[in-house]
Amino acid sequence: MSILHPMWLSSAVQIEVWKSNEWCRRGSGIIIRSESGHYLVTARHVVDEQFVDGPKGRSPFDKVRIINPAFISFGGGQEFVEWEADWKFDADENDLAATKIPGSDSGFYRAISADAILDEEQLNSLQIGHPLIMSGFPALGGIHDERPLMVGRQGVLSSHPLREISIKDTLGRNYFLLDSFAQSGFSGAPLFGGEPQRFTYPRIQAGLAGIVCGHFRSALDRQDGGHAGLSYCVAAHRATNLIDP
Repeated sequence: MSILHPMWLSSAVQIEVWKSNEWCRRGSGIIIRSESGHYLVTARHVVDEQFVDGPKGRSPFDKVRIINPAFISFGGGQEFVEWEADWKFDADENDLAATKIPGSDSGFYRAISADAILDEEQLNSLQIGHPLIMSGFPALGGIHDERPLMVGRQGVLSSHPLREISIKDTLGRNYFLLDSFAQSGFSGAPLFGGEPQRFTYPRIQAGLAGIVCGHFRSALDRQDGGHAGLSYCVAAHRATNLIDP
């Protein structure tokens, strides 16, 4: 069994987005540190209704809040950081979004370096059946806690990350598949993995392989309320143009 170092898992954060001071939705994201600052990276459909609904949808949500349960104490203290977001989107219409985090609140969260994003050569070394781990904040009905519940899930690569596919009736393009189900709320969650030679037991010396965008449901799944047990993701290296100076 592969075990991811806790520092990697805790780079994931729950995000909330607002429009004109109206709360809209939650999702997951990851904090990435580059030479120009700290950035929040997530799935575009979490923060931009026009990506989902076209012109009839609301424009990108203007306020974002990040919540890191690792830093929430029941006795008080800082629970979140929020700011007016200036979102950047991928020109190739991938389901990716990023916004720079202003100020000096970097002590509130843990960030991974942009150098940890797996490039195409590293992704090419991953084969179908390779283990990957996602870390996110699902919407779990019936479970109540004083702070967001981070859930880690291990899956296996089900299609090659560089032989990208499009899914009918699904937002965006250039996906690869993971044999692991991502519940609602996992959109934008980081997906960690690494080159086979970088794996050691009991912990993975990992990199950021992808961003979780949703789960696949066939027409039959929609009829019976089930799902195919497959999640679709975008390779994380496609977000590098959103966080570079």
